[in-house]
Amino acid sequence: MIPLAHILPITLNPKKTYILPTRYGYLFILLLLIMLVGSVNYNNNLGFLLTFLLSSMCIVSLYYTNSNIKGIRFVSVRAEPVFAGDPAMFEFIVQVIGSNRVSIFFHFSDQPDLYPETLLTTGNNQIRRSKITFRRGIFKPGDITVSTVYPFGIFRAWSTVSMNLKCDVYPKPIFSSIDFQPGYSEQNGNATPSRSGAEDFQGLAEYQPGDSLQHVSWKKLSAGQGLLTKKFDGSIGNSIVIDWFSLLTQNTETKLSILCGMILKAHRMNLEYGLRLPGMTIQPASGNPHRHRCLQHLSLFQNETIDHDQT
Repeated sequence: MIPLAHILPITLNPKKTYILPTRYGYLFILLLLIMLVGSVNYNNNLGFLLTFLLSSMCIVSLYYTNSNIKGIRFVSVRAEPVFAGDPAMFEFIVQVIGSNRVSIFFHFSDQPDLYPETLLTTGNNQIRRSKITFRRGIFKPGDITVSTVYPFGIFRAWSTVSMNLKCDVYPKPIFSSIDFQPGYSEQNGNATPSRSGAEDFQGLAEYQPGDSLQHVSWKKLSAGQGLLTKKFDGSIGNSIVIDWFSLLTQNTETKLSILCGMILKAHRMNLEYGLRLPGMTIQPASGNPHRHRCLQHLSLFQNETIDHDQT
């Protein structure tokens, strides 16, 4: 998760709010001009009355459209890390002051207006918008645009907000049958190779792609109970190493994807694991923070920042 508290909260700037007729608005204005010309040509009082009535409605629509977008305030935004190829989901907390806002659109600058939202003054409004990712790194979806065509769709008011949005994108995992490398455990002051924590049997779990075939419970399979995997507790002081140099493939992205799959597998098996990459080593540990740290190093490997708006 990447917080953006150093920028927020931020309120839409009235000086950077724009309003123009929609395509239906242009058609409506053209119709008013034709009605005005016809009323003048035929000196038709009823035509004048109808033209001025519709014109006043147009002016009132302009006022309400502009008012509907004012006072919208972004309080916070968060984005959970995703894997390459998955959509990055950004969750915004939005507040409004005064009256409720109807038919407000939130979208990234290169996306269409699709999902209108109603914003209430009674509390925080949660807005979720996603954008597809393509490769590992730090994903920057670009600016967020807030717009509305309320009440009649004659005018569209919009404002673009720049919040430097970011999201961690991990490599797309590849689950392989490659075995883990043994790590080291301290026993009586001596460093000795450790095993992968297979001493403490935890139970059976449903088979997942990438699980070692050596851990498959063939007895349960033959009994018709499905494909199950034996799970072991790796938290007894032993550790494994997920090693870049143990992979034979020369393709960098393939290596990172395989390492990603091995990290997910080790985390799922509750193993204590370390990560070795060219020029750096992460000491063995376990838990969600350690998982995120290892995956983040993979996502930024030899590429500190990737702006997805430019790919």
